[in-house]
Amino acid sequence: MDGRIRVIPLSAIASICNLSMDGVPFRGGLRAHDSWENYSLQEGLATIGYRGNVIGKLSVNLVPTEIRILHYLLTYTILPRGGNHGVIQHEDVLVMWAMLKGYKICWPFFIIQHMLKFQGKTNKPIGYGPLWSKIYEYLGVDVQGARK
Repeated sequence: MDGRIRVIPLSAIASICNLSMDGVPFRGGLRAHDSWENYSLQEGLATIGYRGNVIGKLSVNLVPTEIRILHYLLTYTILPRGGNHGVIQHEDVLVMWAMLKGYKICWPFFIIQHMLKFQGKTNKPIGYGPLWSKIYEYLGVDVQGARK
């Protein structure tokens, strides 16, 4: 690469991911869009059926089985991360709450925001490997012989 910063339009990410841009983008961490009802962590935890103490780490063992399966799907594919998948993060609660309430989520925007969290973190695994390959292809970046 020649060192220039390239900007990929959100519509290109939507096209590469084969995802619609319908729905509401998340703004500023856990704040939901204004058109949603007032989200709170307590509301989210009640929606997912959390049966534990809200102080400290939230355990996936304290939610019903179907929510546990949804959580693992999120943390391994949609919100990939390394580390303990048995802990529910506040972001996970927000996404599951929105899904269970039937709100549309602008997934391309959400994926971009999630990818930006890894910016500058050298010891963290970065998710979306196939998507990165497609982005490099879209930008015309030669990755032949590149390390994983």
